[in-house]
Amino acid sequence: MKIIRFRTIIARFYRQLRDPLFKNSFFLASSRIINISVGFFFWMAAARIYSVGDVGLTTALIASQSLITLFSLFGFDFSLIRFLPASNKRNVYNTCLVITSVFSIIISVLYISCIEIISPELVFLQKHKLAAFFSAFLTLEYHNLDQRKCTSCFKKGG
Repeated sequence: MKIIRFRTIIARFYRQLRDPLFKNSFFLASSRIINISVGFFFWMAAARIYSVGDVGLTTALIASQSLITLFSLFGFDFSLIRFLPASNKRNVYNTCLVITSVFSIIISVLYISCIEIISPELVFLQKHKLAAFFSAFLTLEYHNLDQRKCTSCFKKGG
């Protein structure tokens, strides 16, 4: 019967961390776990501090923002990862940014104009300054998502 010692497991882990693929995968997984943990504790604290209605409105806003961002992406985030290394990076990237930014604004304006039907509790978004802020925030959220996914395309392989 083979006994696996704790030191051999740790030594194997450190050997694998020397490989850039395993190292990057480990950091990506670790960052995701930390992100989820912080979010969990944040919502636990928010549920204790704020009322149920405020937490519900906030989660509805976040869900609608995520849905609009997802619709405005049109799959460009994954197609950029596929086609950016083999083409003119600047033209492809800028074209995707412009197209998705325009559609993000269009979809968010449509959402805000139909908000009485979709979610009557969020009617306060129809105030002019809040609507503009919501649209701008959604566009910036897309740019953030796009930036995170495409950063690897601009790096040179080693």
